[in-house]
Formats: sequence, structure tokens, C-alpha cells
Amino acid sequence: MAIIQALMGSYRKPSGDANWNDVMLLMAGSSSTADQSSRGNDPDSIVGTVNVTSTTGPYGTTQDVLDFTSTSDKRILFPVVDDLRIPAYGTGVAWTLETWFKTSDTGSIQRMFGIGNNVGNWDGQSGGELELSVLANGKADIRIVGTNGITSTTLVDDNNWHHVAVVYTGSALRLYVDGTREGDIRTFVIYPNSNGTTQIRLGDGYLPSQQGWYDYQGYMADFRITKGVKRYTGPSFTPNTSPFPQSS
Repeated sequence: MAIIQALMGSYRKPSGDANWNDVMLLMAGSSSTADQSSRGNDPDSIVGTVNVTSTTGPYGTTQDVLDFTSTSDKRILFPVVDDLRIPAYGTGVAWTLETWFKTSDTGSIQRMFGIGNNVGNWDGQSGGELELSVLANGKADIRIVGTNGITSTTLVDDNNWHHVAVVYTGSALRLYVDGTREGDIRTFVIYPNSNGTTQIRLGDGYLPSQQGWYDYQGYMADFRITKGVKRYTGPSFTPNTSPFPQSS
């Protein structure tokens, strides 16, 4: 029994998250190369420089966070596996994507996160890319390339930590900023991650209308994807005030 417990130690369910078994990816900030969920979906590769930096985090204490402030092109690419294949629109399978982030870069478009239909094809021409961005006007935006999106009323480029959550309820896509629901998309034609060649990336994305890549300039902490669960459903909620539970 002791041997079995020792072998299973790194996969022990942490306290504080009833949906721990549904967490497919957790980049808490203590590592840029390791998934801190129990799934082991470590990044495939890191392009450019993504550091781990100790700074005052979203919970008011010093902690390690993912640092995307390098001026070089940078991104974290994740494996194409079933765990990270977000169910398509119309399947009724819920999911939640969320992160804390902090940026002071104003007046430019920043892509924080994206899922594309084809590995290496992020030009929007095939349609269906889901992209989470900070727009040049300082507002958060979740958009499905080729269709429509939701833009927040909240400004998020003020060098403060903000929580953003994207929730698919099974019938609607919702954007929350700092716990407030900013809008829904209930009808859209094209949806990402419905085939076997999709890839998740953190830190940049392609903007077809501008024919260029747009890097994220800032920090991230507790980037988490939960599949099969709509963690937030109402008009508002209180974002977490301490780090998400992670694999020990």
C-alpha cells in the first residue's frame, strides 16, 4: 500500500476544487514548461522568451507568474491531444477557460490565447479560430474568427491584475471580466477545436485584417481549462482570492 501511495503521490487530488478531475490544463505560473494539473499536458514548445518572474500576483502576495514582457516574438504551444480538444458548438458539452493577467501595454492589440483549426494555420482563412485578446482600446475581447465576438466594457490595460473567464454553457459562449458577465454569443457558424489538428497557444495570435502577429505584453497566472464544467453561470461571481489548487 505504501508503494502504491508513493507512486500516486503526484496525482493526489488536491483539496479545494470539486472539479479537479475535469481540469485539463493548469499553468499556474511557477513553470513555463509544466502543466500543473494531473493530466501532464506539458507544452510542446516555447518560441522566444517566456520567463517565470517573482512579483506581486493577483492575490496581493509575492508569487511566480508567467512573464510575456519580452520584446521578442514569444508563445507557448501545447500538444494536440484529446484533453485539450474543446468540444464543438452544438454538442452541449460545457467548458471553462480562465486566467489572471496584468498588462500596461496601451494602444495596441494583444492576443493572449488562441485555438486554431489547423496547426500552423492561424490566418483566419479556414475560420473558427477562438482568440482572447486585449484590444487597442484597452478592453478584453473574445472572438471567433470569421463570425462574431464579445468586447468588454471594462478597461484591462491599466497595469492591474484582472480575471477573465470564457464559459461555454452548452448553448451560449460567455465572457466574464473580474467576475462580471460582459455578454453572450448564442449563435455562431464556425467553432474551433472540432477536429484532430487543433492547437492551443498562449502569448500571441494572428490578425487577418492586419496581416500580422500580435504578441501579448504582460503577466499571466493561473491559466486553467476545465472541460465538461461551466464553472460560472450567473450575472456575476467573485473571482478566486488564492491560487488554484494544483498537483503536488
